[in-house]
Order: sequence, then C-alpha cells, then structure tokens
Amino acid sequence: MIQLWGAQGGGNADQSQGSHAGLGGYAKGDIYLTAGTTLYVYVGGAGSVGTSGGWNGGGLSYTGHGGAHSGGGATDVRLDDNIYNRIIVAGGGGGADDGGNCTGGLGSHNDGSGGAV
Repeated sequence: MIQLWGAQGGGNADQSQGSHAGLGGYAKGDIYLTAGTTLYVYVGGAGSVGTSGGWNGGGLSYTGHGGAHSGGGATDVRLDDNIYNRIIVAGGGGGADDGGNCTGGLGSHNDGSGGAV
C-alpha cells in the first residue's frame, strides 16, 4: 500500500482559528509492481504569503487583497518524469485569506477560512 498527503496551503496552521490554511488531501491505494520498477515521487510544496503557489501545482493567491496566501502543491507518484503518467495524487490544500477580521454592520466577524480538506 502507498499513502500520500498533499501540501498544506499557506497561512495560519492552527485549524481552530477562523482564518486558516486548508490541509492537504490524502490518498492511498495498492500498487502492484514488478522488480526493478522505478517510481518517481513528487512532494508538493506548502503555500505561502504572496502570489506564487506551492511547488507542483499550488494555486496562486489573490493579489487584490493584502496578506492572501497561495495553495499548497500536490504530492504524486509517477512511472516516469511525465506529469501525464501519474498513478496516484493527493491534492494540496487551499490558501487562507488575509487572516484578519472584517468589520461589518453588526460588529466584527472573521473573514473566512482558506481551503478545505
């Protein structure tokens, strides 16, 4: 059996906070191989503050609102170095928003969480 976890999106790692990074996805499966088979493992990079996404496909952050975070990259296993030969993938988590609070008509409220598991 093989298990993979995608990278976390950028932002607050504390999941108890209202505005937090999405955790990376999880994938598992059985892979039957012959002796001598080489597998290529690509580990996704975490998201960050700023526009560039985490390595291996992490989404870009929104640039129109200060402090937004990018998405985390996927983790995958391939039969060679070609992205089209992936055999299992765990997606990356979404990035958090600006991490602050907005002031609404009835007082302050949190401006939302980033990604989802």
